[in-house]
Amino acid sequence: MSDLGKWFDQAFAGAENTFEFRLEEKLLEFTEDVCRLMAQKGISRSELAKRLGKNKSYITRIFNVPSNLTFATMLQLADAVDVSLEIKLAPTTSSPVEVPARETNRVAPAVLQRLVDWKKIPHEEEFSQAA
Repeated sequence: MSDLGKWFDQAFAGAENTFEFRLEEKLLEFTEDVCRLMAQKGISRSELAKRLGKNKSYITRIFNVPSNLTFATMLQLADAVDVSLEIKLAPTTSSPVEVPARETNRVAPAVLQRLVDWKKIPHEEEFSQAA
């Protein structure tokens, strides 16, 4: 192996452990999954844009620069291709601790409070009935 090849291997090995590399890797995996689902379901980028209420250039930016993805955008994309978005924690090799199973029927207190507050706000259908 050439000196350049050795240097590249060493530099890449160090980069794999950085936060930035791991973040880009996960975002790239996500966008690749969306593209695979779109292909399986026959959804074009134009159709995806329509489902999201966005223009096609927005979709192109998402797939070309996934580092701009937010959790909200990821959830919107999952909804648009009719799948659920799941985020799970898993032990690493440096931390072989078992991640406790989540209680499926438990709602976080903050989320529950937002739902309660939301129900207190008059909604559009209540306005139309009052008119």
